[in-house]
Amino acid sequence: MNLLLLNYEFPPLGGGASSATFHMARELARRGHHVDVLTSRADGTPAEEIIDGAHIYRVASWRRGVHDAGLIGAATYLLSAAPRLWKLTRASRYDCAHFFFSLPTGALAPCWRRWTKQPYVISMRGSDVPAYDSGKFLAATHRLLRARTSRILSDASQVVANSASLCQLAKESFPEIPLQVITNGVCTATFHPRTDLSVHEPLRLLAVARLVRRKGLEVLINAMAHEECPRCRLEIVGDGRLRPRLQKLVGSLRLDDRVEFTGRLHGEELARRYRSADCFVLPSLAESFSMSLLEAMASGLPVVASRIGGIPELVEDRVNGRLVSPGSVEALVSALNWISSSSDRRRQIGHSNREKICADYSWSRIVDEYEKRCYEPAIRNESSSAMSEERGGRRRCE
Repeated sequence: MNLLLLNYEFPPLGGGASSATFHMARELARRGHHVDVLTSRADGTPAEEIIDGAHIYRVASWRRGVHDAGLIGAATYLLSAAPRLWKLTRASRYDCAHFFFSLPTGALAPCWRRWTKQPYVISMRGSDVPAYDSGKFLAATHRLLRARTSRILSDASQVVANSASLCQLAKESFPEIPLQVITNGVCTATFHPRTDLSVHEPLRLLAVARLVRRKGLEVLINAMAHEECPRCRLEIVGDGRLRPRLQKLVGSLRLDDRVEFTGRLHGEELARRYRSADCFVLPSLAESFSMSLLEAMASGLPVVASRIGGIPELVEDRVNGRLVSPGSVEALVSALNWISSSSDRRRQIGHSNREKICADYSWSRIVDEYEKRCYEPAIRNESSSAMSEERGGRRRCE
């Protein structure tokens, strides 16, 4: 297949969807497909390059930061990407396009359809689904663009949500759109358990997240200061606009010797941080299907996470981790005490998590799903429709 993947975020920009685009492009190229990616350009990255067989094309985008595009960043990506998309579609005959996010990336879908007459797939990732994020500006944007988004989704050959909970949330806003679920995956070769099973004292906690409000890191830091919190150290991997505020909170609670901010890490360095930890904590206030949670479980860690979004699809309370009420310091402290009370329990849960991820969430398995349930049906249906039109038939109802 000749595929074009589009996402306004791609490493080193963005979060989970950015990583998913990278890994999917690499796995598809490994299978012999021709894969192009059209994305935003970060400082210090080339406008064009080939990564593991995938052709990456980057265009200008005036983002607020590495983790935050903002309205101007999203708009400038679309303005820069549209002429590049035109050139790509003139130079190569694609079989199918895959848009990550119905908005903003999916706003290019009508151009794609008009210029190529070829099918496209939409992946809904979280922030592009109304009611996923409670931010007033984002909610107003969704209300304003609802009719346009509905049209973009209606014209897609396949629409995918990355968790059952996100799928249900999307159905509430777009009941007329057929949806299916294909989750994120993880590279199980990069993220694997440590071989040294010695017990650390104090307990080493790890949080990997963008430093934004919906990740709930203020709750975790406040839990660290709670008088009943077990003796532990916390490493926070990631960056974002809230970093100064979170560091100030750590200082005000006198936790400087127990909480460390590393900034954003990638690849093997990130994988080593997972392997050096004893427990992964994800106190999110909103979450679709966390990439960092998959990475932690692949690394053989027990997890403590919020009972929200797609997290309960991965974590069963007291079976392979603990689920807590979002925003509750007391619930988080109780869960950390449960995890810290038994090293044997941590090892057992970690082993179970590794087996679960290897069985169901490798990128090879996830790309299998996209090939069989999205790309191949989209191309097949488009070919059938074209033949029907040539014979005087009608296109399928939309």
